[in-house]
Amino acid sequence: MALCDGVLLTVGFLMLGLNYAVLLGFVAGLLSIVPYLGIMLSLIPALALAAIQFGDWWHPALVLVIFGLVQTLEGLVISPKIIGDRVGLHPLTIIIAVMVGTTLLGGLLGGVLAIPLTAALRVIMFRYVWR
Repeated sequence: MALCDGVLLTVGFLMLGLNYAVLLGFVAGLLSIVPYLGIMLSLIPALALAAIQFGDWWHPALVLVIFGLVQTLEGLVISPKIIGDRVGLHPLTIIIAVMVGTTLLGGLLGGVLAIPLTAALRVIMFRYVWR
């Protein structure tokens, strides 16, 4: 999933015409392994480079839009699809499980435990209730 972030960001930066787009995308892909801090740390050099290279406020705003689109696409489409295929759950189930897990169990712990608990609940339901 981190590789996907880096590739999508690199494509966006190349379309924007940003210098060092491949390097910035690679660094963002590596840092996106760390959930929130990694993206914030990779956003700072991209914003600074866009501001210095173009000298206006419009291009750094486009960098923010690119980061936002990539994170939204990765969080709502790509990750649930990959995790759902690996665990055997529907992507919508993954999204709902993470939302419910973070609400009920609280924050990061709920998000981390939501998918394994949902997969275990599915196995239990198939084994003892639905069959």
